[in-house]
Amino acid sequence: MIVGGVNLSSLTGDSPSEEERLKKTCQQFEGLLLGMLWKDMRDGVRGLGGASSRPFGPLEDLSWEMAATQLAEGGGVGLWRLLYEELKTNLGGTRA
Repeated sequence: MIVGGVNLSSLTGDSPSEEERLKKTCQQFEGLLLGMLWKDMRDGVRGLGGASSRPFGPLEDLSWEMAATQLAEGGGVGLWRLLYEELKTNLGGTRA
């Protein structure tokens, strides 16, 4: 927990482990990737329909990013698990 710019977790010894940080990072990566894929698909479909006006564009983009993040944190499509399992073998100083 951060209070007044100070990370209280580091003071109490409750800092997340490397594996927890790696898991969260893999989930965030999956969320970003899904968000980018959805945006590209959306833009492709819009290109077919000829609609070029996006009055709520930034808000719509944010909603896509939030949905992708929630999907990834809720289990996602499984990409983060594959990435996590592959990368966690490098934790603990066994990096090549």
